[in-house]
Amino acid sequence: MSEKRKIAMFQSSSTPVPEENLKKAEAAVAEARAYDPCILVFPECFMCYFEKKQTIPEKSEIVKKTHGMFLARMQELAKEAGFWIMFGCYEPAEDPKELRCYNTVYVLDEKGAVVTKYRKTHLYDAFTAKESDFVIPGDKLCDVLDTPVGKAAVLTCYEARFPEIARNLTLKGANVLFHPTAWVGGKVKEAQYDAVLRTRAIENTVYVISSDQCDKVHSGGSMIIDPMGVPVVKAAEYETLVVGEIDLDRIPEVRKILPLLENRRPELF
Repeated sequence: MSEKRKIAMFQSSSTPVPEENLKKAEAAVAEARAYDPCILVFPECFMCYFEKKQTIPEKSEIVKKTHGMFLARMQELAKEAGFWIMFGCYEPAEDPKELRCYNTVYVLDEKGAVVTKYRKTHLYDAFTAKESDFVIPGDKLCDVLDTPVGKAAVLTCYEARFPEIARNLTLKGANVLFHPTAWVGGKVKEAQYDAVLRTRAIENTVYVISSDQCDKVHSGGSMIIDPMGVPVVKAAEYETLVVGEIDLDRIPEVRKILPLLENRRPELF
């Protein structure tokens, strides 16, 4: 049996209006069906990407009103398409008085069921941004999941800069790391996106699947990276569907010649 798996990513330019982004999702799913992928990955904050001028109460109200509707429709799309879907969104806090939200990635199976939801734990309080003003940090890393691409896990955007997260997930058995992101562009930021993700792939000998936002703020460049750090496919800067193939046999092959995990000496750390 072939260990090759086809993966689709929708590099999106999300708007602050969830209904508009649902239309983008419907079009992306329709396009992806022609390629018969096992999973379609949308970026971080795909449900809505807010503008700076919007206040926290305004953003919170939109999230509370539309989150349930958005999730339900994405579940329908996964069931209709017959493949897994992963997407980023804002999730309301349990406390109705709390204005901040969770930055959440949902993983849906081919029947539309929620396999997991991962709340971003390490928030983007860097490069003059302060995500924690609006986002509540999650309190646990993603579980390693049984997926159509084998053992896999999720880390979100800024979290790729923390090598401990990717290593922790790898040591728990993940061979594929999904990375929905809204990577902000800027001086050397695109180079860092490339360097950080390729390094996470190399040092853990895993595949990294990164689906990015693309607009005046975000860099695009969504990519699939193999365990040797080689991009299998890479998008440009515009909104597009990206399709690539991974080969799960590649992981043990690379680990035979680059046994980084085996050569570790954790007793010294």
